[in-house]
Amino acid sequence: MPKVHDIGGQPNADPIDRREHLLEDWERRIDALRGVLGDQGYLGVDELRRAIESLPPEQYRALSYYERWAAAVELLLIEKGLLTAAELDGRMAADDLPDDAAGPTDDAASPGTAATPDAAARPDAGG
Repeated sequence: MPKVHDIGGQPNADPIDRREHLLEDWERRIDALRGVLGDQGYLGVDELRRAIESLPPEQYRALSYYERWAAAVELLLIEKGLLTAAELDGRMAADDLPDDAAGPTDDAASPGTAATPDAAARPDAGG
């Protein structure tokens, strides 16, 4: 039996939207985040696909393409112990504030540096 993501060739009455889609800022950010996490060895494209395909059918159908990516990245970060659900929720809540209201956090990286998880957590670190 096909899973929710395996819909290729299934008939649908909806017309195909062939217009160009300009990406929103958050869509560019999730694409960049996935790229950086991949470049640093934290997650691969196969893991992302597995996480997307493991979303519950109702959630999968309700989310847009990049919303699925965001949900999958979140799942993988938690699975790998790189962040907890509480840490992600806290960071998302801080992002909901206007830029000047959030202010720096104690664990924020200094300007010009990247806040990254412990190198031992990376698969290529041999930890």
